[in-house]
Amino acid sequence: MIKVFSVKDLADWLVDGKNNGLSEMVISKPRAWAFVKNPCASPTTPAVAVLFENDETKGYAAVFPERFEGVDSTIYWGSTYFVDESMRGKGCGVKILSELQNSLDGVYATTQTPVSSSAIFKKLGAEETWFPEYWIKLQKWNPNRGKRSLLKQCGNQLYASAIQHSRRIEKWCHTFHYRLEYCVFIDEETYAFIKDNRLNDLLLRSREMLNWMLTYPFLVNVVLSHRIYPSKNFFSCYKQGLGQYAVKVLNESNRLVGFYIFKCDAGEVNLLYLYYLPESEDMVMASFYEHLLKMGAIRLRTTSGELVAFIERHALPMLDISESRLNFCTSATIGVPQGATIQGGDGDMFVI
Repeated sequence: MIKVFSVKDLADWLVDGKNNGLSEMVISKPRAWAFVKNPCASPTTPAVAVLFENDETKGYAAVFPERFEGVDSTIYWGSTYFVDESMRGKGCGVKILSELQNSLDGVYATTQTPVSSSAIFKKLGAEETWFPEYWIKLQKWNPNRGKRSLLKQCGNQLYASAIQHSRRIEKWCHTFHYRLEYCVFIDEETYAFIKDNRLNDLLLRSREMLNWMLTYPFLVNVVLSHRIYPSKNFFSCYKQGLGQYAVKVLNESNRLVGFYIFKCDAGEVNLLYLYYLPESEDMVMASFYEHLLKMGAIRLRTTSGELVAFIERHALPMLDISESRLNFCTSATIGVPQGATIQGGDGDMFVI
């Protein structure tokens, strides 16, 4: 049996403790609260479809709705998808997603989808598009190759060179006379700037959704995540240590020239959104790059080719840049122009 739970069902389970079949095997309570608080959701909005067999949870799929600037249909992001090992190969995944999609009044979409899952989405009529994604990381020396002492010596020399170069870059960053404002709320003026400088964004998020996302991590963070049961279930896992920053860049005249949102976790920085005036590109890029230096970042993830080009011109000598592909599955009704990208992914990148 497959049952679709609405946002109201989530609220009943959370507030009244109603035994309606939901449990933390399907969705954690902090994350359920985030769904209930979603500004694009109503009490009747479908949220989770669960497959039951003998009253046991054997699979589920969840979505959260979102409305975008210039897009008529509500887009329902596939937030998670899971089928128990004992039920795989029986078509259960297609059945769960079909039941969920039939309950929606908009378009189903997903990104960062595994190959096995995207095959199922294609069976349901979705089309797949690929976007470039960039990973920038520090190269690591392997002491087991060649002469250990020689490599150690070379490694130390390169490390010293990198430190010196980073200090030069830091000084160079200071030649740009900008100041920063860290914010937890995007006002109308800032959002107007984002709209005017959206570059090649395929889907421009609403101001309400961006502000919801700025509070989202606070709803799902728990320090001792390894103590939460069941920790093996990805969707039920509580996440920890997500340092998230929304930054305004202002020039000498106090004019807003750039805005970006990024998160940092254990030395890995994920640039989620980047907007800037074309004439202030270097200033905004330098301000973000200075964050990388100050935070001791060892890895950067971004979909911004412009940032990659900037880093290639000014990066540390030990930085290695590689390109991968990020997929996007959705209905053919959503046209994807050449060169488009999706900043921030499906929003779930805030908690991954």
